[in-house]
Amino acid sequence: MIDATVEMPEEPADSPTGRLPRWSGSDRNLAETYWRKLSAPAKDLFSVLIDHPEEKFTGDELAQKLGLPGGRQSLKSVLGWPGRYCKEFGRTWPWAWDYPKGETARFWMTAEVAEIFRQAREHRPARRIKAVSRDEPVRP
Repeated sequence: MIDATVEMPEEPADSPTGRLPRWSGSDRNLAETYWRKLSAPAKDLFSVLIDHPEEKFTGDELAQKLGLPGGRQSLKSVLGWPGRYCKEFGRTWPWAWDYPKGETARFWMTAEVAEIFRQAREHRPARRIKAVSRDEPVRP
């Protein structure tokens, strides 16, 4: 008899982001840049997940909270570009999902990832101030 142990990847290899690193606390600047690229509906969706870490929502619940007319089917379009950006940024999807037996998909953010993106959401870039030469009069 042969006894074999096989390590399974954390995400399936055929996942769009399979085998990419997960978001971590050292990704704050990356998360801020990622956040700025998100559309308004994606930011709204992420905000629900950020504000309720570890809480699992069905697609229908999220669509209702966001006022998406197409129900859970609308989430595909809202998550499309954020998913593509993950490949560009070299990270896994920041949201987690599962399919409980006999149910539709549920989505959530882990507490760690929610905190990273909460900070990114709340970050306000410094305003640029125009440099003025000493010879140039200052105008109000």
